[in-house]
Amino acid sequence: MSFNFGLNAKKPAEKYQSFLLAADMMSDEPEIQSVGYLTAISAGLKGLEKNDVNVEAKEILRTIKMMSRKSLPWKSRRAVLVYQIRYCVLTRTFHPFNLRSGLEELAAREEFPLLSALGVMLHRQGNDQLAVECFLLAMNHSLDPGTIATAILEVAANKPFLWPNIWTIFKFVKERLRGKEVLGLRLLWNAWIQLNIEGSNQDLKAEWGKCVRELHNIMTERVDHISIKLTRPTPTLHAKICRALENFQALG
Repeated sequence: MSFNFGLNAKKPAEKYQSFLLAADMMSDEPEIQSVGYLTAISAGLKGLEKNDVNVEAKEILRTIKMMSRKSLPWKSRRAVLVYQIRYCVLTRTFHPFNLRSGLEELAAREEFPLLSALGVMLHRQGNDQLAVECFLLAMNHSLDPGTIATAILEVAANKPFLWPNIWTIFKFVKERLRGKEVLGLRLLWNAWIQLNIEGSNQDLKAEWGKCVRELHNIMTERVDHISIKLTRPTPTLHAKICRALENFQALG
């Protein structure tokens, strides 16, 4: 009865409460009960997404935590991990769950397309650190690692001041940039210029500068390599970067 009411209900809060009540009443059928709770969580998250004032985030959190402790088949466990992330994104509270552990669990189960999709969602919601972690976990197993590698650089270059470890990340992605080097160099160069304009600290600028120099040197002959540490933009350096981009595009 409660489950049918939930299916017919128009408001997310009514759907959530009905599915939750139906699941509570199915204690003698644990598999069906789990489906009921997952359906309730989905309805509750939809309510949070629509800013339904009758949907209480604490109630949904309590239900997700309960499901997180259960021993579930992978399909249900996978849904719980996704709901954990959606809850944190919608409420902008990332402490209730160990999301990094959840992402690693998805990677261990080879859920790489899902990780890529979660990376896009997290980036759109402004959580770039976790977005990059999703992309890094998915990249090596993607049919198009170059696109994911450039997505990582694009996310980082959007707010370069947040990435003091960009050199570590770049060393991991640079081999996957084949065919995407021009876009990669443009992203790195523009981020480095932005940091110089904003007067960021020297260590941060040095990390981004190393990435610019490394990718430039990958794209050019030894005679054209940049050998000095990049400390500030100059007309000569700008011309060198532009020449590398033009020559590399001509080769492609």
